[in-house]
Amino acid sequence: MIKTTRWIYGVFVFGVLSLIQGPAEGAPKSWDVVKDFWWSGVGEIDGKQQESLLAWKGLARPSKPNEWSYGTINCTGGSPDDPYPKQIDGICAKADREPFVQFTPFKESVFNASIPLFTYVEQDKEKKTGRAEVGYFGKPWFTLAPGFDGAGAGKVKDPNDEYLWMKPVRGGGDGTGIDGTAAAVKWKAPESGTYRVVGEWVPGGDGQTPNNAMSLAILSSKGKALMPRTVVDDDGPVQPFDLEVKMDKGQEVIFVVGSDGSARGNVVGLKARIETK
Repeated sequence: MIKTTRWIYGVFVFGVLSLIQGPAEGAPKSWDVVKDFWWSGVGEIDGKQQESLLAWKGLARPSKPNEWSYGTINCTGGSPDDPYPKQIDGICAKADREPFVQFTPFKESVFNASIPLFTYVEQDKEKKTGRAEVGYFGKPWFTLAPGFDGAGAGKVKDPNDEYLWMKPVRGGGDGTGIDGTAAAVKWKAPESGTYRVVGEWVPGGDGQTPNNAMSLAILSSKGKALMPRTVVDDDGPVQPFDLEVKMDKGQEVIFVVGSDGSARGNVVGLKARIETK
C-alpha cells in the first residue's frame, strides 16, 4: 500500500513539474502570420480616440509586439529600363535604398469596424501615388480585395483567419512607374535552428486592369533570397511556397510585396506559417 501511494505521489509530482516547465525541449513550435498579427493603433481615428483598439481586443487579437513586425522596404525594383533587380539577391543591393522602415502605429493606422479592417499604413507623400499597407481584414469586401468573388485567385473566406493584407505603394500609373515602396512583414527567429516556412500568396484584383502586376519575394536578413522576386498578374493564380531555412537567433525572414516595374500595383493576401523542424 505504501509503495502504491509513493508511486501515485511520484506521478503527481512529475505531472506538476511538467506543467510548470512547459512542453518538452525540442517540441515543435509554430508562428502564424495572421493569428499572431498584433495591432496597436490607438491614435485619433475618424474622430474616435479608443474605439479601434477596443474593437481589435474584442476579436481576442494580440496588441503587443512579438516575433512579427510590419513596415515598408524599398528594394523591389526600378523603372522598366533599370535592370535592378530582376531577381532579388539580398536585402537591399543599393546603398541609397532604405532596407526596412517600421510602421508607427500611433500616427499611421486605419480601422473600419464593418469589415473589420485594421491596418498599418504609410503614405508616399513625395510621389503622391498611394500608400503601403499591412494589416488584418475580416472579409474580402470589394472587387480588388484578395478572394472577393471566389473566382480566379479568390479563395479568402468570411470570416478571414488565414490571410494578411499587403499593399505596396503603386508605381506612376502612366506606364513609367517603379516598384516604389513595398509592403513588408518580418519574422525574427527566437532561437537558432532549422525552420519550415510554408504558405501562399493570393493576388487580389479584378483580372481586368492592365499594367497591374505585383512582385513578390521572401528574403533573409542574411542577404539571401529565399524566394526570388516573382511577378504575378492581377487576380492571378495562387503562389504557394514551402521552404526549409537554417537560421541563427535574431535572423529574420522578410515577406515583400511590391508593384512590378511599370505597374500600378494591387493588394496581395499572405498566408504564412513558420514552424520548428
